[in-house]
Amino acid sequence: MGMFGGFRRAVLSGIALLGVLSSAVAAQAMSYAEGEDLYRRGFYAEAHDVWLALAQAGDREAQYRLGALFHDGVTVPQDYEKAAYWYKKAANAGNYHAQFDLATLYDIGAGVQKNLKRAAYWYRRAADQGAPAGQYNMAVMLEDGVGVKRDYPDSYFWYDQALRRDFFDIRGGSRERVSAKMTMAEILSTQKRARNWQPVRE
Repeated sequence: MGMFGGFRRAVLSGIALLGVLSSAVAAQAMSYAEGEDLYRRGFYAEAHDVWLALAQAGDREAQYRLGALFHDGVTVPQDYEKAAYWYKKAANAGNYHAQFDLATLYDIGAGVQKNLKRAAYWYRRAADQGAPAGQYNMAVMLEDGVGVKRDYPDSYFWYDQALRRDFFDIRGGSRERVSAKMTMAEILSTQKRARNWQPVRE
């Protein structure tokens, strides 16, 4: 441990004093936050290099951001397959942004084969962590019976959670529309569940 720490300090000193290390080594020595700072300042290629090194080392935040770069075509050619690759790594590691974005790729069949069951699975993972967009899309799938079995109480529940977090109701009146298809007992039970629910982060 001490030897590694000494080596890392030596690398950082070399960057500061000599400025002769390769960009790959420099990227590995930088943090995710430093990559964010580079990105905000418009150094997109440098941010990509930092996040790539971190992503390859297993950093789930960097994996997500790398996926987003490929998704949006920022600093790299737009590539949905590579976006899905990095989203999957981050999503499996518990990043709810990646879980939602991976779900959308499965939903529309971009970079992966269209699979509404997989889309619902990842929307649900994101929803369970408190992601409003994941909650809303999960509610839609439950209302329509797409990718999952139609379930109005569950749909009402997830619409309610999304709207509690000020998510824009794209369909309009969604919670009320679903409630019209439920019994009063189902509505009261679901409202109690919604009041007591708390997201669980992975």
